[in-house]
Amino acid sequence: GDPKNDSWIFALAVLLSSTLVYNSMGTINQQALEQLHYVTELTELIRTKSSPSTDGIKNSTEFVSFFPDFIWAVRDFMLELKIDGESVTEDEYLENALKLIPGDNPRIQASNLSRECIRRFFPKRKCFVFDQPTCDKALLRKLDTISEEQLDPMFLEQTRAFVSYIFTHGKIKTLREGIKVTGN
Repeated sequence: GDPKNDSWIFALAVLLSSTLVYNSMGTINQQALEQLHYVTELTELIRTKSSPSTDGIKNSTEFVSFFPDFIWAVRDFMLELKIDGESVTEDEYLENALKLIPGDNPRIQASNLSRECIRRFFPKRKCFVFDQPTCDKALLRKLDTISEEQLDPMFLEQTRAFVSYIFTHGKIKTLREGIKVTGN
């Protein structure tokens, strides 16, 4: 589809979800953040009934009340979870990636826009990193048909942790008035 259509689909997913899982590959870097540019358009696409204000990010508190929890799932993660030589958790890795870059030139401000939106709109954030499911290229090509025993044990452990978190922390989408969002 066209980019405007994709933005509307993303906005709808945000409104209907209690947990939004963003799935990317490799690492969380500037390119990965730029690919999540839809988050910067949310204030333009979503308005709340009680607040006709169009102040964008600055009035994000109104949006936060009905935004989902945010999970960044990074597939085929290739780095060590270290910052400045110190081991960090997946969540600390995400928070470090979302730190605003100091400076006020236009390029830096543009770089910070996705970071700032994610930080403001999604106060509850979590990160999961996944190794490649297998190192065998032949098995990677037919991943949907191989048995669990053929998968890398670390990948299986990471997958179990992710699934456990979703089942334990996932909640029903509820609007401010206590109305549960269902298919009906």
